[in-house]
Amino acid sequence: MKKHVKNYFKYYGYGEQDVILCESCTMPANSLHHLVFRSHGGSDEPENILALCQICHDRSHFKKKPYLTFEQLKEIHSKFYP
Repeated sequence: MKKHVKNYFKYYGYGEQDVILCESCTMPANSLHHLVFRSHGGSDEPENILALCQICHDRSHFKKKPYLTFEQLKEIHSKFYP
């Protein structure tokens, strides 16, 4: 398991078999998205990671409309990570 996944699971108390919901639309999440990409200096800590379903993940990478901007993702994540 990758470091960012371990950190996210530990912070929220999830187990490997738990169903994690998308922070944006509440569908089952299948990926963890870095708000600030690691290639841009982002960390693997929970404050920089949010769970997204495939559709919302594609929206966050501007592959599907309506797009999710960094500001929108940050606001969404602030409801889960105080």
